[in-house]
Amino acid sequence: MHKCDCKVYMRKFSDIRIEVITVTEKAESKKEPTEVEKLVKEKISLAKKLGLMEQGTKPNEGYEETDEYKRINEIDLKLWELIK
Repeated sequence: MHKCDCKVYMRKFSDIRIEVITVTEKAESKKEPTEVEKLVKEKISLAKKLGLMEQGTKPNEGYEETDEYKRINEIDLKLWELIK
């Protein structure tokens, strides 16, 4: 009888372990983007808005005076600090 109880116990332990691994894998697949990834994404978005990224487009007139361009420069400084 003791032998049978051990098998049931091990089986239950095995089921629990599989559930824990499954939960961990799901949590890892939904990881948050890093600060660098967020900044790069924001910079690309701003550059496209100002006409600085797309091939065949000309920059918007006066783009250097916009808040978006100032933010791009701030992002560049922050990226430099994070990467160096």
